[in-house]
Amino acid sequence: MGHDSNSTESRSGQLASKLSRWYGKGALWGTYGWLLCALMLAYISGPLVAHLNYGVRVADGIAVLVVFAAILAVTNHRVHVWSLAIIALFAAVPQALDTHIESNWTGILANLSSAAFLVYLLVVVMRDIFATTKVSVDTLVGSICGYLLLAATFAAAYSTLNLLVPDAFIVDERLDIDPASLHYQGVHFSVLLYFSVITLSTVGYGDIIPGTDVARQLVTAEAIMGQVYLTVIVARLVGMHLTSSLKR
Repeated sequence: MGHDSNSTESRSGQLASKLSRWYGKGALWGTYGWLLCALMLAYISGPLVAHLNYGVRVADGIAVLVVFAAILAVTNHRVHVWSLAIIALFAAVPQALDTHIESNWTGILANLSSAAFLVYLLVVVMRDIFATTKVSVDTLVGSICGYLLLAATFAAAYSTLNLLVPDAFIVDERLDIDPASLHYQGVHFSVLLYFSVITLSTVGYGDIIPGTDVARQLVTAEAIMGQVYLTVIVARLVGMHLTSSLKR
């Protein structure tokens, strides 16, 4: 009886360990696995649902997934969990009120809070990457998440600017998109995400261009930060790898 009981407990422990590994914080490519999946879903699904009647609702649902994935990634730090949850709440309230209040300020507050959430999370991820001494899955996946978070932060900044200045961006007429509807509550926010990524990577197709001085300054800042980010991250990863190799 005692042997059977110990065997059952052992199997239960192994099952719990597997569940924790697959569905807990360390699932899917390390600590930031779920966050990477949520961010990729946000970037990929946006263009697919943008023209649907429920596209904005789907985008909101994905945003909630990003929030949960972000909180899951920082569960070891209670301060970060509460900070991210509070900032997310500040973003959710004006966003929920936006459909009932005819004012751009709800959208502006939602965008600013979203940008604060993304910046906070980006800082946490970067601190984690630079605190480690060896290249791991967490380091690599966290670096990718950092790049996507940086692009999303600038997309939120562009959205805020677009609400304040509707003609801040000039859109190619072949895209058949009203520039004034590019903001977060509009159906074409995914276009700003796309624009942010091609700006961060300095691809610049030219189908969307900044139309004001402030917009041009933001675009310039993002292009520079994109190159600095890649340079610093690559240097950090290579340095850690070489250091780890020399110690062997």
